[in-house]
Amino acid sequence: MGASQAMWVLAGQRQQRREHALRIVIDDINQRRKLVRDLGTLPAEHQAIADQDLRKLDVRLDEASIAADQIGLQLANIKAYKLDMTTVIKDATNLAFPGSDEHSAKIRASAGFLWRTTSGHAHGTPSSRLTLIRVEDAVRKPDGSATAKPEPSIDRIAVALHNAIMMTNEAWRLYDLRCQPHS
Repeated sequence: MGASQAMWVLAGQRQQRREHALRIVIDDINQRRKLVRDLGTLPAEHQAIADQDLRKLDVRLDEASIAADQIGLQLANIKAYKLDMTTVIKDATNLAFPGSDEHSAKIRASAGFLWRTTSGHAHGTPSSRLTLIRVEDAVRKPDGSATAKPEPSIDRIAVALHNAIMMTNEAWRLYDLRCQPHS
């Protein structure tokens, strides 16, 4: 996710990069606000610190709202804004694997599929686990039903890792490009 966010911010024209960076900042502030609000009942001295943190985060959101207005970014309710990481990943995948040929399209589709399934694995989504079951793993029962258990393998781990490495490499390339002095 971090590499994809970096690519999303570093690729494209300046206006788009600024908008993307601001969207990430706003989402991060809102995620932090949720975390602090969800702390539950706290002793008075800790609640005072949490309340102070929330006030600081609200100030940061106000500043982000001003910045959004300055660059023409329209967000209906900044305190409810949530970044759609699936869109960020899809955009980053398109940036990392450009090209209109069939090979590039297959790479983008595979990278997107890997993102969704590995994200699903990380979040414990049952449907993503089903993608790990091969037909030969199924054991048929006499009543016609079947059971199967997905088996982890180094090959599966390597493929997912390669996807993350490709995205990270592209993010660093874009970072280096943006750090170059402009003539």
